[in-house]
Amino acid sequence: MPFTGAVEPDRNVAIRREPAHEQLYATVARDDCFYPRIMSAYSAVEAAVAEAGLPLCLPIREIYLSPWVETGASEPFVDVAQPVSVA
Repeated sequence: MPFTGAVEPDRNVAIRREPAHEQLYATVARDDCFYPRIMSAYSAVEAAVAEAGLPLCLPIREIYLSPWVETGASEPFVDVAQPVSVA
């Protein structure tokens, strides 16, 4: 979860600093977040990054947009995102 400000780590919180970056992403509906269906989002993001010729700067990831129980079956639930360097 992106965050600005001050925070102290404790046993329930992990903090990771990442370099500034842009992301190419595909948004996936809740009911498409299961294997193998979600893999089409990974493939689409990887193809877009390759086509644009952008250098990767961090691992591909899933960014959850809302809690599962608060999201309808066809509503956006997760972004499959690939951080890239654009400097």
